[in-house]
Amino acid sequence: MSNPLQKTILYAVLNWGLGHATRSVPIIHRLTQLGHRVIIASDGLALELLQKEFPKLDLINTEPYQVSYSTRAKNFNIKLALQIPNFIRAIAKEHLHCKKLCDKYNVDLIISDNRYGFYQKNIPSALICHQLRLLYPDHKLVESLVNFGYQRYLKRFTQLWVPDIPPPDNLSRDMSKLTWPNIYFIGIDSRLTLKPSKKVYDTLSILSGPEPQRSLLENEIIEKLSNVKGRHCIIRGSNTPMQEIKNDNITRISLASTEEVNAQINQSELVICRAGYTSIMDMIVLKKSAILVPTPGQVEQEYLAESLSKKQWFQYQRQGAISLPKNSNYQVPDLETSYDYAFIEEFLSC
Repeated sequence: MSNPLQKTILYAVLNWGLGHATRSVPIIHRLTQLGHRVIIASDGLALELLQKEFPKLDLINTEPYQVSYSTRAKNFNIKLALQIPNFIRAIAKEHLHCKKLCDKYNVDLIISDNRYGFYQKNIPSALICHQLRLLYPDHKLVESLVNFGYQRYLKRFTQLWVPDIPPPDNLSRDMSKLTWPNIYFIGIDSRLTLKPSKKVYDTLSILSGPEPQRSLLENEIIEKLSNVKGRHCIIRGSNTPMQEIKNDNITRISLASTEEVNAQINQSELVICRAGYTSIMDMIVLKKSAILVPTPGQVEQEYLAESLSKKQWFQYQRQGAISLPKNSNYQVPDLETSYDYAFIEEFLSC
């Protein structure tokens, strides 16, 4: 017998790195625990990760945002800006795909993690996004123009969920600085849990992000760790073939499950990772010292790494100049860490 209170929820996840997928894991778990039907729409490695996490759910392969990235930091944002027309077309096409899925599965609610075409006028929708303002620190006119267009997409959603705590200790800093009435801070959370563990690795490197920058970082870290004593582990975040290395102290894993990542972070003294927002939330929840290495030229990550380094929460190092400091005055803050599931459950009553 069907549950009359059960909702059919279309949950769309962006595939830019794995952060959008991993931060969605605890929310999807909660939705299924409440007895709702969740249909996941994503692509690429994000979809692979979600298939591992939720093998019994319906998963839909969506078309990716076709984006190419520069190998040079100074060209990163320029190359992205030149692709804005491609983004607009991709979002419009995605919106049509969303309508077809909503009609096919009789969808009641839509939750989208940074996929801007997944909304419908007649269906309540929530966008999960910590970046409500796009930052161009050296180009304020460009920043104003870009945000004028960007925020038009944000206004198409019923609610905006910021995975963060309210100021002044919010992680997203000025990126979430908007005062719209439909913006809700839903808290900091992670698919991972803090567990007292015996140290196995001196360093754990968690790689992610777009190519070719992911591969460039992998090569640099292998080179650096080859000259550092101790045991080291690298989670590559890619299923591409691994190059051979002559160092028995370095363990490499292509893709790891939640349980594997959870164990390895808890068993490591220091984590090296991108300054992606979800990675930072993971480090906060697990109270783990970390070196943040932004994707070169990616303003959001550079802003986060710099601002959190100034608060002495994490170390900030640039790709191409990574080192492993012996001493550090940085201390992970003790913040409240849990999504506001009561608020999320209230949204389900829409």
